[in-house]
Amino acid sequence: AAEEAARIEKRHKIVELAAEAVTQRNVEIFDKRLVRLAQRAAVYLAELNEAAQTTKSQLEEWTLARYQNECSAVTAAVAVIRKAAAGETELPHDMQLQGEDLVEEVASLALAPDVPPPPPPVVEPDPALGVLSCNQLQLVAHHFQSLAPHGLFALEEAVTLLARVGAEEAGQGLPPLWT
Repeated sequence: AAEEAARIEKRHKIVELAAEAVTQRNVEIFDKRLVRLAQRAAVYLAELNEAAQTTKSQLEEWTLARYQNECSAVTAAVAVIRKAAAGETELPHDMQLQGEDLVEEVASLALAPDVPPPPPPVVEPDPALGVLSCNQLQLVAHHFQSLAPHGLFALEEAVTLLARVGAEEAGQGLPPLWT
């Protein structure tokens, strides 16, 4: 029994030593993996820093170019406005700064076009006593046309029509001597 206990004790020692050796080996492998991971992370970090610097440089270039183009558009707008002011004219079209471009909206007018004033009403001179004006003659012709669309009517109908036109139109129809 003592031998058996010694043998079991010896096995326990061997198992402990083997477990310790395996654990030590696993720790070494784990340490090597950590070192490789740290090296990879350092490479990735360096690549990310390089990409960040490249991106930053590109953004700075784009921002500067955009700023310069916007300044050019504003300068162009100022030139158009100064030209209009020097010529004492209005700007005919809407202008907009859209980003870095000066856009002149040719399709839309900034101001409504000048509408000429209406022509003055035609003032006919007072006709001589007993003379018909063109407007009066047109009025009488219109009434005759409505009375006899076929173009024929009796003399009595014409006299009645002339009397009626003179009375209805209140001075606009016929001269006083005709009514």
